[in-house]
Amino acid sequence: MSRLLHARREHKSNTSPPIKLLYENLDWEQGPEGVFCPEAQSHRWDPVLHSDRTYNVDTLPALLGTLSALHESNTAETGEQPQSTKDFLATKPRHASEEALFGLLSDQGWTELHRQTLPLPVLGAETQCVELYLYEKA
Repeated sequence: MSRLLHARREHKSNTSPPIKLLYENLDWEQGPEGVFCPEAQSHRWDPVLHSDRTYNVDTLPALLGTLSALHESNTAETGEQPQSTKDFLATKPRHASEEALFGLLSDQGWTELHRQTLPLPVLGAETQCVELYLYEKA
């Protein structure tokens, strides 16, 4: 299970509008079927942000299915020509099996737009890093 957080600007004047944050759990077992809670179904989710979701490779198919279902929901909500959905992922790699995520993203039509690796300062131990990815599905 994961959590969705939605930021929405509410315009009431010409001054800087406040941002309203909304939160809701996202069930990855039902997500691939397009079954979402009311808040998740009532908004366009773009970009989708998540972190530290690759270490348990058994959950990757459900995660990717949910992301693709969110994209389908986004596309259906526009009522016009299909729009893209962006997915921003931050992860700290732990083992080589996590690389399976990138094959699954490609298989489901997600395209890598950007990749960046940030080294983490570690004293007296092996160097570690955080990897940042931006993907898009059109």
